[in-house]
Amino acid sequence: MKTVKFELNGQPFFLCFNGAAFFALQEKFGEGFNIGTLLAETNGKYDTLCELLSLLSEQGELTRRYLGYAPADIPAPEFFAVTLSPLDALRAKKAVLDALRLGFARDVKDTQGIDLYELEYQKKNGLGLNASQYIGTLTQALGLSVREGLLLTLGQVNDLLCIRLKSLPPRR
Repeated sequence: MKTVKFELNGQPFFLCFNGAAFFALQEKFGEGFNIGTLLAETNGKYDTLCELLSLLSEQGELTRRYLGYAPADIPAPEFFAVTLSPLDALRAKKAVLDALRLGFARDVKDTQGIDLYELEYQKKNGLGLNASQYIGTLTQALGLSVREGLLLTLGQVNDLLCIRLKSLPPRR
């Protein structure tokens, strides 16, 4: 998972916008939340910035722990509220926006090596993929890392392939 490093008084915080953070924001601010509105410079938005920093640093810390790093403290929004200087608040706002941008970004890899229409034909005619083709499909056609792809069930991979095929222009 991609994180943005934000340092406050020499202490690093790793901000991560993942699915858990996305759904937590939806739950708190509603499904149609607009991050620009949340961070707008009006009264009461400093608390929102501190909440976002806390949420994203919590997810970053949980990600680091999952990857085997030593546990660190997960800060509360109040920690940021009392320790951020005005300059730190501006840097924090930029870091939050960078984390959101990274969370929504896609790593698109070259799909020239895999013919998605051929895969669809093989699926319809009962032709299976060998392990090499399966990994290639996960990494090239779907843009997943090998680790992410291997954690998916075959049904999930099939669903992702169907969505990807539907998004392609018709073949002539």
